[in-house]
Amino acid sequence: MTDIISIGGRKWWKSLGDEGQVIYTAMFIEKDEDVLGKFVDESSYDILVDHDADFYLPAEIGVDGSGDTSLNESRLAFKFRKNVFTEEEQIAIFRELIRVTKNEIIIFRLKAFNYKILA
Repeated sequence: MTDIISIGGRKWWKSLGDEGQVIYTAMFIEKDEDVLGKFVDESSYDILVDHDADFYLPAEIGVDGSGDTSLNESRLAFKFRKNVFTEEEQIAIFRELIRVTKNEIIIFRLKAFNYKILA
């Protein structure tokens, strides 16, 4: 069964997937100028996902009704599965993310430093 729901004033198709997950399909697209260059805060999201869910982008439908409306990988925004990673795996992933981020910052600073020397 598919329902149309409203979350934060935006419309979504909501259905149940074959793995028991909730499937949300957006019926809208945010304008680039409304989100680019803006920091994320509490006003940036309408719901907190705490259950298994798949989120899909809206289908690109032509004026004549033609277009691919199937839920496929090209339209998949993200999947959330609760309790897939153990606490130890989550800590390891977080530590690796911090390490990589620090390395990227160092590389960025070195590139900027080299650019200043060459300029």
